[in-house]
Amino acid sequence: MKVSNEDTSLFNLTSGEVFLGNGIEGAKDKISHHALEAQMAAWSVWFPVQYFNFYMMPLHMRVVFAQSVALFWNVYMAWKVMKRY
Repeated sequence: MKVSNEDTSLFNLTSGEVFLGNGIEGAKDKISHHALEAQMAAWSVWFPVQYFNFYMMPLHMRVVFAQSVALFWNVYMAWKVMKRY
């Protein structure tokens, strides 16, 4: 089962700051500046992707399609974590 986008988006935003040594305050600052933008991006990507995946994609290609999009989504989130204000 896939973890909700809210959980992964916030984890990606906060873990980067903590692991880079900016601490909890840096993570709170990152969330206040980027959380809404990341969540809106998640909704704009994943709702259409999953709609297409479940209603138009052949059954044997669903996992490949979803994981291909997830690869690009993770690259985007990694870039977002490293981006400064």
